[in-house]
Amino acid sequence: MFLFFAPPGLEPPPPELPTGGYGAFLFQSLLILVGVCVLAWLVIRFGIKRLIHTTGQANGPLKLVARLSLEPRRTLYVIEAGGKHLLIGTNENGPMTHLGELDSEAITEALAAQAQRPTFLEVLRKKTGFFRPLEPPKPTAPNAKDSTDER
Repeated sequence: MFLFFAPPGLEPPPPELPTGGYGAFLFQSLLILVGVCVLAWLVIRFGIKRLIHTTGQANGPLKLVARLSLEPRRTLYVIEAGGKHLLIGTNENGPMTHLGELDSEAITEALAAQAQRPTFLEVLRKKTGFFRPLEPPKPTAPNAKDSTDER
């Protein structure tokens, strides 16, 4: 326990300052930043898929076809079960509710029409020319002037 007015011989030693200067501090900061970025990438790449339920998930005879969030805690689901498409509603206060059965042919046609619509990234590529997919390098043909068999 330290006293407020300690005698001259009982003063605590001054804290040691870190050595290494700004270069070491900058290196440590960049190393931490890279570590945080790698951790964020791993969470986004592998962890988020387990947290978010996307459409098209199949679990045995059930398949989630579509999901529509009406409000923060009210959602409609279209589920395929046994060749039938069921409309299910959920809310914050009660259990899931079977709202009705949908026409399977109409659902299939709507999904096909939706698949034909371009995605936002495709429209952006078409309009701006940016975000093109990477193309593999083209193989170069051997140059006839470089051959050493002309002797």
